Amino acid sequence: MVEILELHPGMMDCNVLLVLDGDMGVLIDPGTGMNREKLLGAVGAGLNGRSLGGLILTHEHFDHVGGTGAIVEEFGCPVYGSAETAQVLKDGDPMRSGAFLFGSDMDPVEGVNVIDDNLEIGPLGFNIIHTPGHSPGSISILERSSRALFCGDLVFCDGGVGRWDLPGGHLPTLKGSIRRILDLNPGSLYPGHGRSETGDARAQIESSYLTIRHL
Repeated sequence: MVEILELHPGMMDCNVLLVLDGDMGVLIDPGTGMNREKLLGAVGAGLNGRSLGGLILTHEHFDHVGGTGAIVEEFGCPVYGSAETAQVLKDGDPMRSGAFLFGSDMDPVEGVNVIDDNLEIGPLGFNIIHTPGHSPGSISILERSSRALFCGDLVFCDGGVGRWDLPGGHLPTLKGSIRRILDLNPGSLYPGHGRSETGDARAQIESSYLTIRHL
């Protein structure tokens, strides 16, 4: 049975999400990594003896990917993301990652595995949906058995949407991506910031779309 833990290693971090099934865990977005010890401690405690089978990155912004190197060094797990996210991490690009906004550098990370439509990690199966608009490399991740949707900064609960005024953001593309995830009918919604929704996830996505539909 799939269990989802929400970890909060630091005030500057995104929601760090740990998906567990059996003796396997998958981490979604490690946050900035600026509080390295707290991040590693939280992930280790959440795993509670399980293996970390992989780290999936929803997009290339620093508050979602800055801790990637720390996680790889500590747990030795493979990293997965879109082609755009993989390139930003390989380059250690402080502009496209937005690391400069946090007064930090983006340490280069080699070997991010580019994912397209599907990903299997142990007993966990994920559908990968490309949902740009907030950033070129944004993806949403649907865990098949639980129908939990991890959407990064595409939408937030209670009508919020991701910014489109950062480098690579694009409002019409963002609208199309939100419409795309409506068709998924997820059972729960785990955004990159703010609260999650384990009841009517579709209603939360519809509310977000209404926020920008006429812009």
